[in-house]
Amino acid sequence: MKLPHLALTSFFTAVLAVAQTTGVPGINDYTIAPGCSGPQSCTSCCFTTPAALVCNVSTAPGRAVIFYFSFCPCTTCFIPGPANVCVPGIPSTACGNSTNQAFEVLLGCVSSTNFVIANSAGIATFNLNLPFLGPAPACSINLSTQAIVIDPCGMGVNGFPGPFVLSQAYSLNFS
Repeated sequence: MKLPHLALTSFFTAVLAVAQTTGVPGINDYTIAPGCSGPQSCTSCCFTTPAALVCNVSTAPGRAVIFYFSFCPCTTCFIPGPANVCVPGIPSTACGNSTNQAFEVLLGCVSSTNFVIANSAGIATFNLNLPFLGPAPACSINLSTQAIVIDPCGMGVNGFPGPFVLSQAYSLNFS
């Protein structure tokens, strides 16, 4: 009986891994230090407050990057977009036909945006310093984040034309 359950779980895990936006170093790769990195969107990370997070996007030098933060959950494939022509290529997703991008932070819940220019090494950095949020159950305070990179290879997303590409998104959880 456990074999069919295991096969079904493996299938859905593989589908979810394909369905999400990915980051490509030098184009749109978003990491959050300490210890929050993921190749696909909606990776969940938990931090204890106070927390000093360093949000980095690896892109081309001089690119404008907008960091978005929201109190709504990360939502895979919320607004998919057309395939971009970036080099190196951004892997395809299963969000729709011929797409490799999706905005995955709900628009009505954006609570903060931060504009940064990538340095000469191609790194855009934003520091997010969170104070102690009080006693809370483990990972019960949620924030989602994603970055937009202004890049001529980007086609944008449906309803919002480029030139931009999206990074992978994260679910940040705090206690």
